Amino acid sequence: MPIRLLGQLKLMIRSVTSQRLSRTEHRVLFLCSESFPPHYAVLDCIFNDALRNSGIECSWIMPSAVTSVVRETWNGHAVWLIPKVRTPTASGMMAAYREHLSNIESAVQIAAHEVGPFDLVQVRDDPAMAAVGYRHSRHQRIPFAYQLSHLKEEECILAGLRGQYPGRAKHIAKGAAGFLARQSLLYAADVVFPVSQEMGKLLYRLGISRSKIAPLPEGVNIDGYQPATEDKKHKTRELLHLPRGPLAIYIGSLSIMRRLDRVVDAMVVMNKLGAPGHVAFLGGDAGTGDIERLRHRAQALGVAERLRFLGHTTPSKVPPYLQACDVGLSPIPNTFVYRHCSPIKILEYLSVGLPVVATDIPAQRQILERADAGLLVAHEPDSIAHGLAQLFTMHPADRQLMGQRGREYIVGHRSYADLARIVVDRYQRLWEQPRDK
Repeated sequence: MPIRLLGQLKLMIRSVTSQRLSRTEHRVLFLCSESFPPHYAVLDCIFNDALRNSGIECSWIMPSAVTSVVRETWNGHAVWLIPKVRTPTASGMMAAYREHLSNIESAVQIAAHEVGPFDLVQVRDDPAMAAVGYRHSRHQRIPFAYQLSHLKEEECILAGLRGQYPGRAKHIAKGAAGFLARQSLLYAADVVFPVSQEMGKLLYRLGISRSKIAPLPEGVNIDGYQPATEDKKHKTRELLHLPRGPLAIYIGSLSIMRRLDRVVDAMVVMNKLGAPGHVAFLGGDAGTGDIERLRHRAQALGVAERLRFLGHTTPSKVPPYLQACDVGLSPIPNTFVYRHCSPIKILEYLSVGLPVVATDIPAQRQILERADAGLLVAHEPDSIAHGLAQLFTMHPADRQLMGQRGREYIVGHRSYADLARIVVDRYQRLWEQPRDK
């Protein structure tokens, strides 16, 4: 056969193979409670990119600042935006809930008409979305998946009981109603993706079948988080106007629920120890006055010079701040809600090679025991202060080695490619099961 024809045959085979690998074999309708565009990289990196590589195409429904259902695109995927519905008072909850349900139902119908039929419906966190998504899945006789990233309903109840934010009755009523709705839909789901093994154990104790539970912890985009040389670290710190000397960073919400006043109090202990160092907070208010409350406490205790409040930034701008620091700080309180979570911040710290001071909750204990990349401390000022002082005074080469072990662990166990395999495996199992017609 002429060489030219052999070349054309190879080109044709390569083209056909490529089309077979990239074509859409399954369609998923994903109802997501995060506002568009979402800040959680897990949604884009797993459910957009990695699933598409496995022949699975996601279409999305998300809330946004719109007044009616609007179609947009998100990295090449269809997304229908629905209006955000506010509940200013407890008495207005039912009307707001009905409006929210109506918006979701409209979006599902439009998506099914324009893109469907779908092969699976998945929801993330929102019980109202789950109710509509479940009804659609049963009408179409397709599997229903429920992803639970945070115990939001329990947190809402606790915030109301403690009076931590205005609208105590509203928070309690909203949390209780959401909890009951969520649990009934979790029982009905074909697969449940809790964000941690600890949350999976809780759901099992609450009656969810063990065979349905597939923990899907948080991950990190390794390519977006790279360690920095000492020279680059110092240059970046100057560029960002960060203080000299040992520097720890906290990234994330400054919500009163996080009890970050313990970090402020730890600075008092640092003064007593004569230990050097600063802490930078990279994050914004969760409720009105969260940052100001911490500032006021720091000033009253005489430690304001040890703290920097950098405000909120977009996820893409986070890595340089991490690269400019020496230590990552993840002080998650060991409360009912947070002990079942999967913190992202500790993964981001380790990804850039920062050793961490992390409080002892199950997800963080698991990571540090396996990675040997930091210190576990109690969520108390003395313990946090001693942990920071120990890492601040450690030889830089030893700190770097500790951080390197952490990055190696993340690369080997928490990349989005690894986590995507959990999702694809569960989807495939469901699609292989015969379903009643």
